[in-house]
Amino acid sequence: MTVVGPGEMLATHGRTVYPRGADPGRQAFVEGRERRRFAERLADAQRAAQLPEGRARHLVERFAPLQGIGGLTLYLGEGELLARLYGAVIDLVPELVPAATDLAEAAELGEESVVDLLLAEVDRDVRLLLDETPERLWAVLGVRSPVSSFVGVRQILDALLVVADDGHAPGTRVRMLAGSAAGRVGTVVGAVWGSQGAPVGYRIWDDVSGVELGAATGDLVVLAGQECLGR
Repeated sequence: MTVVGPGEMLATHGRTVYPRGADPGRQAFVEGRERRRFAERLADAQRAAQLPEGRARHLVERFAPLQGIGGLTLYLGEGELLARLYGAVIDLVPELVPAATDLAEAAELGEESVVDLLLAEVDRDVRLLLDETPERLWAVLGVRSPVSSFVGVRQILDALLVVADDGHAPGTRVRMLAGSAAGRVGTVVGAVWGSQGAPVGYRIWDDVSGVELGAATGDLVVLAGQECLGR
């Protein structure tokens, strides 16, 4: 029988976009974004709609590096690499890209989430591209970036996709319910995505073993108080 404590939930439900991690400034960061004036929101939305460089820069700023529990550092994404990934997907499937006029009109509302909706398919394809082997990524990008460079941009895109489809972004603290690590606590370091919908699984950094493990969503409990919320 699954035991879910007060404030907890199975990872099959809910959403954590900005986990607290071990960073005391994370709450202030989220609250600061909530307090942006319209001119700042407009500028952010306009940058988010500019493919590929503007969107990449926007996402790296929007999902800033996070100090996780146990010395983990998450979201160390490089804007240049993320822009190359967007550029590669645009070249591979240009039909996914909305018309420039549609993106411009969406951006004028000053809400980045509206731009996210228009670019949802592009964003997911970029994230799914990152599931390819390093050799495939190097071939697509035409540059031999270190494998470690892909980790941070993958986490940024995991957090972005959670905004629309629910799920729990990297940095979220969970308790494992199955396998050799059952009962132990760890940190989400990545999501496993299908072609649509919420994550079907997660990659977890186990506090005890210091090893990354895979888990289905139904085999994880999200600990209480994980989400930073704007006030």
